[in-house]
Amino acid sequence: MAAAPAAPAHVPAHMVFAFDIFDDARLKPDPQAGYTALLGQAPDLFYTPLNGGHWVATRYETISRILKDPATFSNRNMQIPKSDQTFVMLPLTLDPPEHAPYRQILMQQFSAKAMHALEPHIRAWAERLLDAVADQGADQGACDFVASVSGLLPVSVFMQLMGLPLDRLEEFRAWVDESFAASDSDHRMAVYGRIMGFMSEVIAQRAQAPRDDLVSRLLAAEIDGRRLSLDEVQGMSLLLFIAGMDTVANALSFGVRHLAQNPDLQREVAADPALIPGLVDEILRRYAFTSTQRIVAQDVELDGAPMKAGDMLFLSFATAGVDDRFGPDAQAFDPRRANADQHLTFGGGPHKCAGRHLGRIEMRILFEVLLARWRNIRLTPGAAQHIRAGNVIAMDRLDIQFETA
Repeated sequence: MAAAPAAPAHVPAHMVFAFDIFDDARLKPDPQAGYTALLGQAPDLFYTPLNGGHWVATRYETISRILKDPATFSNRNMQIPKSDQTFVMLPLTLDPPEHAPYRQILMQQFSAKAMHALEPHIRAWAERLLDAVADQGADQGACDFVASVSGLLPVSVFMQLMGLPLDRLEEFRAWVDESFAASDSDHRMAVYGRIMGFMSEVIAQRAQAPRDDLVSRLLAAEIDGRRLSLDEVQGMSLLLFIAGMDTVANALSFGVRHLAQNPDLQREVAADPALIPGLVDEILRRYAFTSTQRIVAQDVELDGAPMKAGDMLFLSFATAGVDDRFGPDAQAFDPRRANADQHLTFGGGPHKCAGRHLGRIEMRILFEVLLARWRNIRLTPGAAQHIRAGNVIAMDRLDIQFETA
């Protein structure tokens, strides 16, 4: 095995810790368990020479400060390995104040009020998916939860919002999975190009024949009295496509796995659905599956780390959520935890996820429907779980068994 590359001269030796965010042995077979263990193995803030070399922040308070300081820690390059070739994703890859008008457009589309109006539609989708599992006949009482439910509900809702063809769902999810798992920047850029090519076709169609969908509303949106340009609509569409195809699906999968592994909690929440909103945020905190990246915009010392302008920084939400400095017993799971909604899975600061209201609603509704219909949810004995690391931690398969209520 080749030796890891040397760290830059400005990085102190005691802060160097070789860690591969895409393929580290510590992250196998369970990346979240690996990140939890990392808190006791690595410095709180360290530099890994792998994947082009970058800093890794693991602690909740440090990451929170970084997210709130875009002047020092910029979103203008979010590629690890670092690459000067990048696609603009609006407003994600802009810093304040330039990002504000684009973010305002998204916040209007994904406001809490607008998303609550979708609840009947989301509930109908959840019920339809569980009906489909029941209609499998001989396979009733068992399923791959990812393929049958969690990988379909949020993606189907999102695709309808965007006006995308549902018959290409699996293809589109594969594109996004490929982009998140790619450890090579050229590979990732190629996937983004594929997505952008498809979205450009959709945008051109909506420009000619608008519909009641999100792409059409972006084309009609204005900043300072002018319509968005084609490049701006493409940049916003790329971000929405990538964010909408993967994130909530993973939260649902990790949540059902936890319930399957903890039957007492499963029965408790089924008996008291008022616990479900707390369950949702505790899943998001305890099994954080997202991360984010920043480029250092100016020389700075952060928690004793001498960072240079141009250094890349990986913010590990998976460790932040289980950081014992977040609160007592942070590694325990408690749906009654008072501050669970202060997790960083949806990010923080000026770039906090615009889709967080929709994500929480989708999770709440699915668990309401699921726990009213299914009992004794458990992992299928002997079935392997398939979880990958990378910029997003994703579960590719979850075989479960259950009984209908």
